[in-house]
Amino acid sequence: MYCAHISADLSRKQTCSIHSEATASLAESILTPLGLGSCGKLVGFLHDCGKFSDEFNTYLHKASQGEPVKKGSVIHSFAGVRYLLDNYHSKNNTTNLVDITAEILAASIGSHHGFMDIWDENHRNGFYHRMEHQPEYDNRAINIFISECISKKEIETLFLSAQQEISTFIQEKISTCHCNAKELHFYFGLLVRLITSALVDADRTDTRCFMQNVPISAPVVPDWTAAADKINHDIASFPCETPIQEARHIFSNLCADSAERPSGLYRLDLPTGGGKTLSALRFALHHAEKHKMRRVIYVAPLLSIIEQNAKVISNAVGNTIP
Repeated sequence: MYCAHISADLSRKQTCSIHSEATASLAESILTPLGLGSCGKLVGFLHDCGKFSDEFNTYLHKASQGEPVKKGSVIHSFAGVRYLLDNYHSKNNTTNLVDITAEILAASIGSHHGFMDIWDENHRNGFYHRMEHQPEYDNRAINIFISECISKKEIETLFLSAQQEISTFIQEKISTCHCNAKELHFYFGLLVRLITSALVDADRTDTRCFMQNVPISAPVVPDWTAAADKINHDIASFPCETPIQEARHIFSNLCADSAERPSGLYRLDLPTGGGKTLSALRFALHHAEKHKMRRVIYVAPLLSIIEQNAKVISNAVGNTIP
């Protein structure tokens, strides 16, 4: 039995096959709404195929029992990269859809413990490094992975489906954004990060649930109505006595009313002290409720701004969103 994880009390072991299957399922569920479910499922299966080895088994058991082991002495994240590039990359300096798909998925797998450099500052290729570092080890692990977890035929089917998903992604970007080749490469970078993010989320979620001995729960759909009602109630209770306070209420109500509009890009241009954080949040919650959205994502250019507004947002929604 090839182990992926051992519980802290040493009483339970999770096999690599079970972890790979669970990670694949989770990553698929995360990316399916974005039309990238097969990409998620394939990287989920392949991300830890380098753990199917006696060397990793020994490393894991020693580490779990507190024996001294050198961290990183058994590298398991290179094998999935090797499998994709060996089987699907042409290596003849052409750039076709198969090559692009293989590189995007391989980059995501190679980055699930920290982003890999495709090209580093010395112009060394990160793919070449992973292909040349430990070929004998990777090939042994891959052969066991294929025999115990998922067949080559199943991988081939997933890859063809992932290839179609990435083709659709490319066509949508070209048609909707009218982007040139350079801009399309930028979108490829974002796509790698998106798939990697889903893989890391799935990998860590399954690992956490195993270590805590709890079942993997289905994603909870946020109760936007409860959150919107709370922020409406809170803002209605704010004083409205001075001209500035009155203006804040007007701006906030305009944002709430604008949430009925179709989804798109909107700009809120207010001076400091105008109540942008809560007004924008009010818009976001009502807009998510109206259009049945799954996420509200807050982005700010500085950590200090995020930290400052995180408490404001947390207080505004309370415990209405799990």
